[in-house]
Amino acid sequence: MIDINLTGMFIVVRACLPWLERATGATIVNLGSGQSLLPDSPNRTAYSASKGGVLNLSRALAAELAPGIRVNTGCPGL
Repeated sequence: MIDINLTGMFIVVRACLPWLERATGATIVNLGSGQSLLPDSPNRTAYSASKGGVLNLSRALAAELAPGIRVNTGCPGL
């Protein structure tokens, strides 16, 4: 779960960063989950942890890449 949801997202952003840095108005939009904001479902610990990591990865990227690249996370819920 961590490899797919979090590590995979990190690898894709890292691979695309050279092109994003050359573009004007570049934006990264990551797909999070309501579980990253309020992990309340039983037996979903790994999923909640991975999506919480996505949310914090996005926050860290936003701080690091600003102002040239905007980073957002959509967190749909039930």
